[in-house]
Amino acid sequence: MGDLLQTARALFPSGHWWLLHENAPQHKSHLVQDWLFTHGVACIDFPPYSPGLNPIENLWAGLKRRVEAHHARTTQDLEVHLKEEWEATSSTLLASLAHSMPARCAAVRANKGHHAGY
Repeated sequence: MGDLLQTARALFPSGHWWLLHENAPQHKSHLVQDWLFTHGVACIDFPPYSPGLNPIENLWAGLKRRVEAHHARTTQDLEVHLKEEWEATSSTLLASLAHSMPARCAAVRANKGHHAGY
């Protein structure tokens, strides 16, 4: 979790930031919640089973498609292609996904908390 703080401070040296994570049980444990609170990490709360609010799902889906297109035959090939495609992931895409959050939240709110098509 120390990497989380180090990365956040590097990316947002003078600004506030929020952590978005899925509602998996391990993220909701008292241990994790206490650590986040103690370290001043503000979390975005969103309903369970709401992948439309989690832009990482879009990132993983695109990465998976690009890696599968290589048709790796060995674990080593898979690792090479995964690293290549991860490095090729555009910072513009990452910024676009991050900046899509207000629209995602608005769409889910308009849909009364249900899936909103992201």
